[in-house]
Amino acid sequence: MQASVGNSEKLATLVQARLIECTPQTNRGVHADVFAEFNCAAMNVKAAVLVELAFMTNQREAEKLMANEKFWVEAAEKICHAVCEYASVAYKTLEGNTMEAWETEIADKALVIGIITDAMWKEKLDEAAPVWMVLALANKHKTCK
Repeated sequence: MQASVGNSEKLATLVQARLIECTPQTNRGVHADVFAEFNCAAMNVKAAVLVELAFMTNQREAEKLMANEKFWVEAAEKICHAVCEYASVAYKTLEGNTMEAWETEIADKALVIGIITDAMWKEKLDEAAPVWMVLALANKHKTCK
């Protein structure tokens, strides 16, 4: 099977453009290459990208960025925004812009569609989800499209 980068460069360009809006990092641009780990044809995906936000071997980046939760949240939001743009879907910010609000929203949806049947699960949002719950969510998501 011939290695394929698919639409990876397009996605990478969108991610890069969003990230430079919020990060103090030097814009090193997008570098396209074919890697076995990101072979779109083999993975049956349209695009795959590797995003390097900071390097542990760089003391400034390790101390100022990797240890900074705000940096990670902003970078994650920008990456999500770029993925939505790539997929031509509207980007939706988190209600209240907190992880807690997102967890509550997801738990409420899981109750409504029957993935969880007891509201007591909403009190356990910080615990790891049982495998059956993850599989049920994936199955419901697949069938609800």
